Amino acid sequence: TVAVSKLFHALPVRRADLIKRIKAQRSKVVSMIQGYAILCLGVRFNLIDVTKKGTSYREDTKLSTTNASIKVEQTMSSILGSRFVSGMTRVSIDLEPALYDNNNSVDTTAQQDGSVQWKVQGLVSKA
Repeated sequence: TVAVSKLFHALPVRRADLIKRIKAQRSKVVSMIQGYAILCLGVRFNLIDVTKKGTSYREDTKLSTTNASIKVEQTMSSILGSRFVSGMTRVSIDLEPALYDNNNSVDTTAQQDGSVQWKVQGLVSKA
């Protein structure tokens, strides 16, 4: 669990700058945590924004994932929405042929028994 409170409390100039640009800074933090949440499968993220209104506090859940996601598509769907994921397509590129030179000898970065697999996998936009 990570909690941030009294950010820049000891640095008044930075704190004033944060307060001045709070909406933009909050948006940057949410985007950054979304990126981590998409890539870190099996980890639960729960981002709650706590703001003070007069004498009471208001909690707003900005992002919530489950730790049951085992596919990037599942996590992206819960964070960015199913409509966003429907515009993506899965890509899988096998890089094994690139390890061989013209003489069909294996590059030194790969093992002879083929236990090292070089692949690029992910999602790209259909547009």
